[in-house]
Amino acid sequence: MVRKESVVNKDRVIAYQLLTGFIALLVAILVYSMGRFGFLDILGIKRPIEVALLIPLVGMGAFSIVNSGRAWKSPLFLLPLIFLAGEILLRGNLLAIADLLVATLLTGSIISLREDFAEKVLRCIIIISGIFALLGILQFFILYSDPSLITHVLLFYDGYSGSDTVMIQHPLSLLGLATGEEYTLFGQHVTRLRSFTSEPSLIVAYFTLPGALAFTYRGRIRLCGWIILVFSLISMAGTVFMSVVFSIIVFIAFRVKSRLLHKFLPFFLMGFLILWLEVFNLDFILHIIRYLAGIANFLDKIRSATVRFGFIMDTFHAVIEDPLGVRQDITGAAGLILRSMAQSGFPGLIIMSALLISLFDKISRLYCFGGLDRGQKIGLIMLYGVFTTASIFSDYGFVCAYGFTIITLAYYRLLKMESAEFSGDDQTLRVPESLYTEGLT
Repeated sequence: MVRKESVVNKDRVIAYQLLTGFIALLVAILVYSMGRFGFLDILGIKRPIEVALLIPLVGMGAFSIVNSGRAWKSPLFLLPLIFLAGEILLRGNLLAIADLLVATLLTGSIISLREDFAEKVLRCIIIISGIFALLGILQFFILYSDPSLITHVLLFYDGYSGSDTVMIQHPLSLLGLATGEEYTLFGQHVTRLRSFTSEPSLIVAYFTLPGALAFTYRGRIRLCGWIILVFSLISMAGTVFMSVVFSIIVFIAFRVKSRLLHKFLPFFLMGFLILWLEVFNLDFILHIIRYLAGIANFLDKIRSATVRFGFIMDTFHAVIEDPLGVRQDITGAAGLILRSMAQSGFPGLIIMSALLISLFDKISRLYCFGGLDRGQKIGLIMLYGVFTTASIFSDYGFVCAYGFTIITLAYYRLLKMESAEFSGDDQTLRVPESLYTEGLT
């Protein structure tokens, strides 16, 4: 009788693992379909897939939030919730409201369910990102060998259109899309790749961030991290280069044993940038970009930098005038810090800042005292660099269903790394608080 009950329990565990794994895959597909990632758009099946996934998953999310009650205590859930409230009260954009509602329900369900569910969703996102990155690398070499094929991958779509028409005109476009901007690499003309994102700036959210998280694992999934990293670099996106620069700055900063610096570095950089742009202007920054462009023309980001820094200052002045939230639609990317205040006023800024500070603190603790291998430390440095870019420079891809979901998953990944003992594929060391306190004081 005992043996029979043991077999039944084992079968239930297997069934539970298969079911949650399948649901995790559906969640990963849903957040990709709702974001500005147009693989389903060019196939003409975006809306049917969204509807088919939204009905059961939104219902499951609402039930788990009400049944558990855990979500209401978490800033990870309160952040999209307060963004949603700000959108309803201040601007009333129906598409943004729908997206933020789904983001709130998805993050709430991830928080409410068991922690292994978050791990499964994250692994699914990493694998999906790795597959599209591999396709992008293959496309890069095809286009590098025959630049005349570039015209076949210049498809553009509206991320909110939900087109029901197949847009594919050439099999090469199934590997990814390009912007048409041409650069020279080793004497050969190349174009900026963007996979299926609506613009290259989104590469950081949809590829570099999952790639950084892949490096935090040990085992075969780390291979996805290398593939994603290679594709991120050959995409020649300015936000990727910015993340690399910030990662280098963070690597140097981690040599300084100051917990205050580790937690607040992006805020210090943000304050310095705004002060510089307010007192001086863009001339010095543009001079550096021109110098870099003279070395390699794919580093010519003058137009992009002018637009980005212009958005940052416009948003800064807007939140100074309306500290309780901006009433006009927020179209530019100004970084998560300014965006949170523009979206929902001081409450949004407080919750976003608390979450980011906690993320940066966890990364620094794990890096300094986590007993991690070199690959995992690379992942943490990349993760800090990506979140610094998103916090200061570009929030594209981070304030939507996909963005809030991946932020939640990254936070839970760091929590697991803190609490896990050495075992199996995921060997990470518990960080003693006393050791950290002693080491950084």
